[in-house]
Amino acid sequence: MENNSRLIATVPDGARARPGIMAWSAAAVWTTGFGFTVVASDLINLRFRDQWLPLLAMSALVVAAHYRLLLVLLRYANPGLLLVLGWALFSAAWSAVPGYAVTQAIAVVGVAVIASAFALAGWQPDRFALRLAGVATVLIVASIFYAVVFPERGIHSGTDVSLLNSWRGVTVQKNGLGQLCAVGTIVWTYLWAARKVSTWIAVLGLGLSLFVLLQSRSSTSLMLAVLCSAGTVALLRPPLNVGPLLRRSITGAIIVLIPSATYLAVATPYLGFIGAFFGKDMTFSGRVQIWEALMEEIALHPWLGTGLSSFWGEMDAGEMRVRAIVGWPVRDSHNGYITVANELGLIGLSLFFAFLILHCVALRRLSHISRSQYALHAPLFAYIVLANTSESGWFFPISITHLVGTYVSVEVSRLLLEHGLRRRRQPEPRTPPTAPQFAHLAGARAVADTAPSPRNIE
Repeated sequence: MENNSRLIATVPDGARARPGIMAWSAAAVWTTGFGFTVVASDLINLRFRDQWLPLLAMSALVVAAHYRLLLVLLRYANPGLLLVLGWALFSAAWSAVPGYAVTQAIAVVGVAVIASAFALAGWQPDRFALRLAGVATVLIVASIFYAVVFPERGIHSGTDVSLLNSWRGVTVQKNGLGQLCAVGTIVWTYLWAARKVSTWIAVLGLGLSLFVLLQSRSSTSLMLAVLCSAGTVALLRPPLNVGPLLRRSITGAIIVLIPSATYLAVATPYLGFIGAFFGKDMTFSGRVQIWEALMEEIALHPWLGTGLSSFWGEMDAGEMRVRAIVGWPVRDSHNGYITVANELGLIGLSLFFAFLILHCVALRRLSHISRSQYALHAPLFAYIVLANTSESGWFFPISITHLVGTYVSVEVSRLLLEHGLRRRRQPEPRTPPTAPQFAHLAGARAVADTAPSPRNIE
């Protein structure tokens, strides 16, 4: 109890915290890691060791400097995330390429370490949203410059209908650019709706994000970004003063409609006109065939999977079987959850679903603490979860959705920790001593006995 009191006393209030050298270092590592994840490898020609080891070393130093606070943060951390990250690292034991699986697992775990360092050092209000909006906008502007000045590399030149004339900017592929712009759209919408920045700055950031999002021709990211941003606006700037029952009904409808619309868009032809607007076929690039072929592969190793990042890239014979069924050189499953089941097995998938469920529980707790923070983290996480229904992102080291998903999970844990510390710091209210039970009744009875009878009053 004494250790907790000392720890609480050393943690400043978010409103009064000033960034020190550790906070600036953690923020620099956080943003640099974001850039390494987003920017294509042919633009940053560095090996894994040169890219990530300095960032991991600096993050480990920051975490070690705040080890006492880390021990308390772990009480608020999502245990599902810790378990599934451990399982991903352990999956190298049965991988066909254990060395590569370990390298990829270290990168995935390293993202959580970087996020933890950022969360532990520096507690300024809206630091997470402002940093995320800033780094996303810088990369979006760089993508515009790269597509205009170097179109042979910043714009896809393939004849495939889904790639023709679509921008990829500085990212690996057009869908990566679309995800980057979708994150920027949601965060800039939040900063405007929560009145954290001026309207003109928000309009500029939002306009750049939407413009490049349209140029990427990533229809799924566009649809989800608009829906999730609408959720943020509805939470922070409701046009009508609706009651709690109607508000919950609207929230429930959004929760049902967004997954349903995503499924109809990517797995059925019913919303094919959305894809036709972007020049795509009615089934959004034939993802259903890929999923059906991968289901047959999962049945061959249902419990353990192939090991993290041990299926694609000619590391497993199953890739050739999938390509033979689909009929074209597919490079990933285009579904983050099928990828988890294929590489980490049903055990890993169960741990991952536990992470998602526990994060929803944490978001519910956050909604009772800060409506503003909930309006950022709930739509942002909803986008990440739904974007993985059409693109593989979870536990992929260079995936924007995995990176931001991990960042969001750790930041929500930090917000819950900050709230807990703030409550413990506040002194308990002192209640005045109360008289013994029924004493007031006894006093009233004594007064009644000594009072004159109404009949004797003249």
